[in-house]
Amino acid sequence: DPGEPTGPSEPAEPGQPTDPGNPSVPVNPTNPNDPGAAPAAPASGPNVVSPAGSLNVTDKPLEPGSLSFRLQPGQRQLLFPADLAANDGENALKIVRGAVEIDIPADVLMQLRPLIPAAAWGQAQISVELDVLPADVRRAQLERAAGRSQAEIAAAGELFDFELSVVQADGTVRPLKAFSKPVTLRLRADGNSPQKPDGIYAIAENGSLEYMGGTQTDSGWTAQVDRSGRYGLLRYDKAFDDVPASYWAHEAIRRMAARQIVQGVDGASFAPKRDVTRAEFAALIARALDLDSANPNPFRDVDTRRAYAPAIAAVFEAGIAGGRSRDTFGPEDTLSREEMAIMLMNAYRFRAGREASSAGKRADFKDVDDVGKWAQESVSAAKNLGLMQGRGGDRFMPQATVSRAETAQAVSLLLDKTAP
Repeated sequence: DPGEPTGPSEPAEPGQPTDPGNPSVPVNPTNPNDPGAAPAAPASGPNVVSPAGSLNVTDKPLEPGSLSFRLQPGQRQLLFPADLAANDGENALKIVRGAVEIDIPADVLMQLRPLIPAAAWGQAQISVELDVLPADVRRAQLERAAGRSQAEIAAAGELFDFELSVVQADGTVRPLKAFSKPVTLRLRADGNSPQKPDGIYAIAENGSLEYMGGTQTDSGWTAQVDRSGRYGLLRYDKAFDDVPASYWAHEAIRRMAARQIVQGVDGASFAPKRDVTRAEFAALIARALDLDSANPNPFRDVDTRRAYAPAIAAVFEAGIAGGRSRDTFGPEDTLSREEMAIMLMNAYRFRAGREASSAGKRADFKDVDDVGKWAQESVSAAKNLGLMQGRGGDRFMPQATVSRAETAQAVSLLLDKTAP
């Protein structure tokens, strides 16, 4: 069972003055990509001191009493007074710049207060940096990402560094790296890009990618992030030698690999026909629904040292999977089709918050009477909802095993059916 993807490191590329016509506006640590720039102070330290003097020029909100700002093309930094009346712990900060929109909850803005002395708040400014990567840096970053993921990676829009910080009157910068509540990113694809995006990714300097989300609406792609860092709207194409484009589950496997929900058995193979165990499917559901558990595993046959142990505890707590008995799970037992149906429908109810509208209609498989009574309702609902189909001859084959391709297809459909 593949482990969770490694979270990306967090770059801290500094911004530029908001008003280039006023030489007294401070800048945060200078851009390391500019060969004429002074070396930047490390953003991870307790104090980062701007080389400039006092702050006296700020951006103004779109409407009085709001925290809504529109940045000009090429503007890399937003600055506004920390004691602005609208920054009262109730209003979210909304920023629009070109194809990027960011909503920062009021609670996250309040996290900045303890970073500086209380007496300094009245003279401080809130800084939000949106630093678009230059073409050569962007190209190199995508090449590193492609090499590390062994996939074709393409950007459908800008790659940018996002950082939230508070700047004291003397230029000392205090960055906030982790957010107490999710910050919403909305990105629009470049209209000239031929790439169809898979979602928004956090991008580490070394090329590691972390899928952050990818809900598509008329206004673009939306994801929620929990930290400052580098982000972009990407196409992620992972090819497997044993999953040709003509394979019936090719697109489902590609999409689930792009979302980092499934991985290959090695760098080049997926093993689509290999049987799936109960532990593997529990881990797959946990990744798809972003479930986790810090509680002890309730099953005596689940080795807590195994990577799948937290996932089994999580799906059990969520009511998605039960044990083979009160205190056994059967983690290494192969998953049956009727067991998958039960777990899929429990996951559907968990994520959608409702029963399927077709739940009461009995499936018309020829062998429906062979389905265990405990699974008949779930099998019918999964079939009627389109999450599972028969296996030829209009038969369901409830006790048959399930392949890796089938689980990827079913979970892909589950996510589509329960998308916001």
